[in-house]
Amino acid sequence: MESVYVLDGQASSKTRELWPGGTGGKTYKHMEVVGACNDVLCLCDDTKPGGVITLANPATGDALSLPLIPCTGLFRRHNTRRPSIWHQAYSFGYHHATGQYKVVHVPCFFKTKEMIHVFTLGEASWREVPALAPGADSMPIFGLSSSLDLSAARYLMPFVPLYRGKKKIFVRLPSLPSLVRAAFACRAFLHAVRSFPTFRPRFRDLHPPPLLGLFVRHCVGDIPSFVPLRGLADPDQSAVVRGSDFFLTRVPDDQGFWNVTNLRDGYLLLHNWEHRLFAAYSPLAGVLHRIPAPPEAVRELYILSPPEERHGSFRLVCVQEDGLQVRAVVFSSDTGEWQVLPWAEAAAINKNHPEDDKHCLPPRTGKLVDGRIYWTRHDYVIVLDTATLQFSSMDLPPYMYGQKPFVVGETKDDKLCMVCAIDEEDTIAVWVWRADADRVEKWMLDKEVEVEDLSTLKLVAVKQGFVHLHWMAVEEPGIVPLCDFFSLCLEKEEMKKIFSLYEYELEWSYPYIMPWPSSLVCNKVNPQI
Repeated sequence: MESVYVLDGQASSKTRELWPGGTGGKTYKHMEVVGACNDVLCLCDDTKPGGVITLANPATGDALSLPLIPCTGLFRRHNTRRPSIWHQAYSFGYHHATGQYKVVHVPCFFKTKEMIHVFTLGEASWREVPALAPGADSMPIFGLSSSLDLSAARYLMPFVPLYRGKKKIFVRLPSLPSLVRAAFACRAFLHAVRSFPTFRPRFRDLHPPPLLGLFVRHCVGDIPSFVPLRGLADPDQSAVVRGSDFFLTRVPDDQGFWNVTNLRDGYLLLHNWEHRLFAAYSPLAGVLHRIPAPPEAVRELYILSPPEERHGSFRLVCVQEDGLQVRAVVFSSDTGEWQVLPWAEAAAINKNHPEDDKHCLPPRTGKLVDGRIYWTRHDYVIVLDTATLQFSSMDLPPYMYGQKPFVVGETKDDKLCMVCAIDEEDTIAVWVWRADADRVEKWMLDKEVEVEDLSTLKLVAVKQGFVHLHWMAVEEPGIVPLCDFFSLCLEKEEMKKIFSLYEYELEWSYPYIMPWPSSLVCNKVNPQI
């Protein structure tokens, strides 16, 4: 590094050079910053084989050079043409429980992956820790408390084989929040997460995206409320909820009532019917997009996922209905303009549309799955392809004509599915759109899950293989009925209660599932972002 700069956090928000022209600047000229904690900088001299660590306090001018790690000789023998990246193997942090500073060296070069080296400030030498416990395949054995705030040091061990291409250990982190926390321990880890195209689907297979809570649209009130999922065993998932803006503080509160109209990929789509205002808001990122009103009155807005190489851009698709006609209205954040598409006749969408049915789309039944929006009628399904913006239709699964309202969603492996509650049999039927033995795609019954008392059941959504639903308690005079929310895992056929709310608080509910962060996706335009 040529110099180190400090942002003082003052109103000017200007940076200042840490060692301007002094001896410190010359001393640390060839060093890279490993980390900083409590005013202490951890620096690595990349000109020395294996890297030499120095702890420095710029405020007091104190500095401490750490002993060489035991395997320095091995680095020296292999250092003929290796670039100076030794600092990427180190991490620095502070253990709150013991009050100790620790430096961890991850064995990611050559044949040193059997041992991790830990230096505790105050001790005389580095301590060697086996990379894996006897008989273990991925669990770290630092012997440190889970409260260790050491740049995700409790997850460093599973990352060791990453540099050798062994992704099977990396994907065993317990959850997506844990992966995010560990990936930002250092630039090398973040690059490793982004660079494997097959890693993301593999991780999702083992760890479904976590449900963080439920957005509730009240019968009264000017803004939707968030009900977090409590009793979480994963501290990283709890930290995501605490650190996000689920109170929607950045949404304007002086413009009347805001209603949730859709929720997709972490974005909450809000509609202010009084002032015809639209907004897309990400509570995780705290990013608010104001959207101009469409040229015509529309209903049922859907936010589309942006291409992975275009972070921050998105599209909205709305529909407009006029009796037996329907058309799409599209907004692009890149142009800031709406595009109105031509009308499509109901008879052109489905030639068997009943003559006495004077409406095309059923209200509030549309579901966005894999780039297509599906509206389930009692006799067929209307489909809008958001890529071509063309309407079409498809048949309902067998034996589902005339059943209770059904919900379209996706399975764990992103296949189109349809879920229906069948009162007569006290079962929840799951149909999946897939190819049969003759390679003909059609609805096929995947499973039937037995449940009790479907009379007060309401299906809310089907996302990533989980059915979100709730039961209303039987109404009694003078008592507000209680609504119990459940999550049903289709793969394991396990039902789990999430929480309860009184019915008077509830109008519509939207499960909020943590999306895959764009920061873990390689930006093809600028890979450093």
